[in-house]
Amino acid sequence: MKVHFPNRPALLALLGGCILAITGSVGPQVSAQVGAASKLSIFLSHKKDGTRPRSGLELRPNLLQPVYVFVQNDSDKDEEVTVLFVGGEQVEISQTVKALKGEATLVRWTTAAGAPKDKEPGLKELPSPAFFSLIDTAKKRVGDPYPVVVARPRSYLEPEAKFYPATKGRLSRFDVLVKRQAGFTFTGPPSRVELELRPDRITGLVPRREKRGRYAGLVSAETDNLSLSAVDLSFQGPGQGYVFLHVDGYPRAFVFEATFPPTGTPATALLITKPLLRAGVPRYTRPVEKLPLVVEADGPVGYRDRVKLEVLAGTKDGEDVFSEVAEFRGPRQEKLFYRRGPGSSLLFQPEVKDWATTLDLSGVFGRTKIRMRLLNTENEEREVIDGVTGMLVTKVIQDIVVDDSAPDVVRFIDLPRQAHRGSTLLLRARAVDKQSDIAETVFYLGKPGPDGKLPVGTPTARGVPSRTEKDVWLADFGIAIDQKSPLDVTVRAINGVGLSGTDSAAIAVVDPPPDKASVTGIVVEQDVPVDLVPVRLLNARRIPISIVRTAGGGKFGFKGLVPGRYTLTARRLATNTVGETAVTIRAAEQITDLEILLQPPNKDTLQKGKGRIEGTVVEGNRLQAGLTVELRDPAGKTVATAMTDKAGKYELKNLEPGSYTVFASKSASRTRGQQAVGLREGEVKTDIVIKLFRSPHSPACLRCH
Repeated sequence: MKVHFPNRPALLALLGGCILAITGSVGPQVSAQVGAASKLSIFLSHKKDGTRPRSGLELRPNLLQPVYVFVQNDSDKDEEVTVLFVGGEQVEISQTVKALKGEATLVRWTTAAGAPKDKEPGLKELPSPAFFSLIDTAKKRVGDPYPVVVARPRSYLEPEAKFYPATKGRLSRFDVLVKRQAGFTFTGPPSRVELELRPDRITGLVPRREKRGRYAGLVSAETDNLSLSAVDLSFQGPGQGYVFLHVDGYPRAFVFEATFPPTGTPATALLITKPLLRAGVPRYTRPVEKLPLVVEADGPVGYRDRVKLEVLAGTKDGEDVFSEVAEFRGPRQEKLFYRRGPGSSLLFQPEVKDWATTLDLSGVFGRTKIRMRLLNTENEEREVIDGVTGMLVTKVIQDIVVDDSAPDVVRFIDLPRQAHRGSTLLLRARAVDKQSDIAETVFYLGKPGPDGKLPVGTPTARGVPSRTEKDVWLADFGIAIDQKSPLDVTVRAINGVGLSGTDSAAIAVVDPPPDKASVTGIVVEQDVPVDLVPVRLLNARRIPISIVRTAGGGKFGFKGLVPGRYTLTARRLATNTVGETAVTIRAAEQITDLEILLQPPNKDTLQKGKGRIEGTVVEGNRLQAGLTVELRDPAGKTVATAMTDKAGKYELKNLEPGSYTVFASKSASRTRGQQAVGLREGEVKTDIVIKLFRSPHSPACLRCH
């Protein structure tokens, strides 16, 4: 049954008073007629038996949930009232109810005239705000309106987290314990909680193809808590940044500020206590008309706070001038859908997701900027965490580079005129893009066809940046014993916007000189030949000089060797087995049928004596000379030091086996870096690079204020 008002102004006056009571504003100021003081009220429940939530009903995001509406009559007589369900300024449904004295009466919604009873309508989006209200027979509002509220996950879940560094016999891990909030009425489907650690949000975190641990799970009314864990995390340099928990599809419902020490005591991760803003937008893009942008507004952002997004429009008097792109109210975009459900229920499904928009960058080239600010109800800028730098600011500014050109330079350098069959070919290429940088390089044994594509099955190797030369990328290939000549080689460099350039060349392939020696052999594990195992050839100082992979039944070979003492090592990651054998080669000697036996690591397979660690210290792309490098034991005690030379190199000698941290800092730029290193007896670790960073959590930043 619908209630009828004599005219629209009367309806708007009533609804306006309800909206004002809920939101504090209703556009043009109107007053609602309110009936005499009453002991009538509305409450909502997920249960048909009238079980009343302790602190009001809140809907969980992104789930379909039944809701039952009750009228509570605390008077001493029955009352006839009409329940209105309102979306914005529109009455969606209404129902007249006889509220029995002293009881909670279930509102039984009747089917509209002419509507089929066996087919329910689809979900309908509701304008905001959505609420229930009571009116009496005189068409006056009774009591306060009851808003339909979408809960934030923090109102029904409570997480805590801690990082445990690796110790002897135990892998590193990041543990999260998620508990249910005691005061929340938990009904409906279980909550899905997902743990995310992103290398682009945690400095030093090394991406892995395969995760270890438990990254997702469910919390329900029957479970008090949920344990999640990310196991065996690897870091290069200091590890620190932000860890996210997604709940019920609510993105980044909880944000932890975490540190990941390589050794020592566990580190407790802390939930952020300030709002955090970041634009999810690529750093490099082509000049497109609609560049997708996602607004990440995390932490304590109020529903009435506004996120203002602006783009650089030009400069005035040397200052950047920004123009508004969009403004968003609250931390997330929320939509509410509903329909009538079975058994007098209403079915609600809130949709909660990040705010999103697009940027028009057509005709823009070079570097531009976007700016985000968080404004309160007084239009004042709130202090926030910059989601990129970790600094406390009032304006978050992110750069975007717009580019539509291929890399500026792609060419081979120092290309050998010939390569020996059975040897390793090292390729070097210079790749430069002055605008959008080089994202990656790929080297090929072959050359593109007329269509620019490489033949199927062409051997490839992903290039790695040189640690000592700027803009230089490296890759190596094993040259087959029966390789035909000439050998075509190609390098492709891809810039930040996905455009590429290539360079190709041909190298003569010849047999090794007759006065050179060679070694061939086989790698076996439990008497079975093993393919695809890397075999390294070390010189007398145990420095790697060549590497090949076994193939064709565990076979390997090295050619073109000069006389001397060598060591051959092999390691199979899949089974964590290693093998090693030493050999002395005379002039032009051809050693065949050498066997490397893979077995679990033990001291018998390691060189006796003291160990050594060698490497470089870099800041950005620059090698750092004259810096002190410290070697620290698990207790943090410095056990050895060295000074970097003009080439940024250091060497730590005469080391006992154990777990260490190599540490370096530069006071002038307030940067530091460290790398965890495990050393076995007599082991030599080379190319240990210490990258200096100015961490978001350094003394210039949030946690240290």
